[in-house]
Amino acid sequence: MKVAELRAELSGRGADTKGTKPVLLARLKEIVAMEQLAAAEAAQAEQAEQEMMQQEAEPEPVEEVQPQEEPEPEPSPSPSPEAEVVQAEAVEAVEMDQQVMEEEEEEEEEEEKEEEEAHQEEEQVEEVRKRESLLSL
Repeated sequence: MKVAELRAELSGRGADTKGTKPVLLARLKEIVAMEQLAAAEAAQAEQAEQEMMQQEAEPEPVEEVQPQEEPEPEPSPSPSPEAEVVQAEAVEAVEMDQQVMEEEEEEEEEEEKEEEEAHQEEEQVEEVRKRESLLSL
């Protein structure tokens, strides 16, 4: 991505748009990763809520009331397969984004290198012309 595109993405997310390209890129990667993690957590929370609603909807059997010891704490819910898939997809998307950004960065660096070489060649040609001009005097 170009610096202008990075800044536009960051601005759209309400993030700081100041800094060099590597700084902007790192900031955007972090934000994307957090967004994807939040989406995975939201999916997991939604599934847990649905499961809880299903349990509440099922009629509980009537039992005789007997004195009981303190109940054991319920184990924390394990991530659902859907949440794990969403999280895996989020990680994969971040990795793909990083790869694309790295490739674009390499292309830009190559273009800059080619431009610099062309500029140096132009300077050399100009220097030769100056020398030829001086020699012809």
